[in-house]
Amino acid sequence: MPVVLARVDDRLLHGQVVEGWTPYVQADTIVVVSDTVCLEEDRCRLMQLIVPDHIELKVISLEGLGDLLKRSGESRMLLLFAALNDVISVLESGVELDRINVGNLHNIKGGTEVTPSVFLNSKDLEAVKHLIHKGITVEAREVPDGASLDLVCCLQEPDGSE
Repeated sequence: MPVVLARVDDRLLHGQVVEGWTPYVQADTIVVVSDTVCLEEDRCRLMQLIVPDHIELKVISLEGLGDLLKRSGESRMLLLFAALNDVISVLESGVELDRINVGNLHNIKGGTEVTPSVFLNSKDLEAVKHLIHKGITVEAREVPDGASLDLVCCLQEPDGSE
């Protein structure tokens, strides 16, 4: 499979992704998967400015991801999503992912701090539960050398049951 990392990060493309995760997973292509960002030409041009010349940047809609993956060849792709529900949308369209990295979810209305960079509200917790029940590992980890937290822990009741 051409996907070397699928990351949820409300900041999308920034230094942690370009300087940290991209070399760590040896990605040669960064794919921003967003129905809104793909329509914002100026934002797409700005993102291109921070991506090194040897890395390809693609900005596509949620619907376009499946086709892109089918014709990706030998590319090593790092996928960026702004929200957990976007991941669920692409899974429902037939895209297969086995692991999701949640790196940054800030300013979540009604959110509870899971890590200093990840806040989850009830809608996000339902999304995490849905992903885990589909057999997908969901981890919170901001940077490659940072601590990883399996978000299955967020689903457990205080008595230890689910």
